[in-house]
Amino acid sequence: MCRHYCSVHSPGGRDAQKGCTGLKEVPEGSQSLVALEYDLPANATVADALCHFTKLLEAHSVPEAELSTQHLLAAALVTTRAELESQCDRVLSSDEREILKRYIICRVQRMPVQYIVGDWDFHNITLDLWPPVFIPRPETEQLVEQVVQFVHSWSQQDRPRLLEFCAGSGAISLALLHACPQVSATVVEQSGRAIALAAHNAHKLGLLSRLSLVHAKIERRPLSQLPCSSYDIIVSNPPYVPSKALAKLEPEIFLYEDLRALDGGTDGLDVIRNILWHSAELLSDGGRLFLEVDQTHGSLLPAWLEEQKHKAEGASLQQLFVDQVEKDVFGKVRYIMIVKRKACDGS
Repeated sequence: MCRHYCSVHSPGGRDAQKGCTGLKEVPEGSQSLVALEYDLPANATVADALCHFTKLLEAHSVPEAELSTQHLLAAALVTTRAELESQCDRVLSSDEREILKRYIICRVQRMPVQYIVGDWDFHNITLDLWPPVFIPRPETEQLVEQVVQFVHSWSQQDRPRLLEFCAGSGAISLALLHACPQVSATVVEQSGRAIALAAHNAHKLGLLSRLSLVHAKIERRPLSQLPCSSYDIIVSNPPYVPSKALAKLEPEIFLYEDLRALDGGTDGLDVIRNILWHSAELLSDGGRLFLEVDQTHGSLLPAWLEEQKHKAEGASLQQLFVDQVEKDVFGKVRYIMIVKRKACDGS
């Protein structure tokens, strides 16, 4: 297998480690790439390019071939997908053909579109994305919406403090800071490249003044680097994929994304358990923990929490109670909300 990143230049002046420059290395089973036609004729139009490269991606069993081609073509032309239709008869320049060719080569090698184009929309903001930092998914926008609704239940005079574990590109916290001007946030992330990307995105979006960044691994021991001793909201899309399921992931994920952002251990709960221990100490009374989880965790996590409460070491968890378990748009259990009640409030 080829697991590598090499430079792709996009016309907006973005140069990053996001793609492939040629065909010197290809994934196993793709040696026939060199025989394919990646070069468009000089008179090729937008419609020609869309048709040609959609068929090429389909021939290589690339998922969502037409949608991928639309995104890559729009990026090469420095436009949007919506505007492609009005440009169907426009002839591509030689530079645009070359850029698009290199983008398509990367996609045939199953590099995610988000890494190739270098940015992506997420809940009303646009994030720059660098491999191998975890790519935010659409279902995580639903998690953001749940937190936004909770923040809106506060009075406008309140200034809730938010803590995000396993922040990656900063997608969740930055979307929340954008949507909720009264919120300040702290993000914790173990990957140096990811925390740098989160800082970059915060600066780009003008949100850095309300964000604190902590480079740390989420373990059981206390996090001494946190700027606040308590938080009103904790949110996380942590690694929750059971280890045995990693090998079944799509090549776009398995070959290119940081598997540390996905691997949740044997049952997918390794990092989540640590988050619960921290939440017991860091949440203010009445505060909420919002988690994105594996579909099996709807029963596993509440059972583990109750089991720990009956152990001597689980005393700190006594105030945590599962408040809601919700499904995503696909009907799968995906979100768990936990409340920290006052010590005297066992109801």
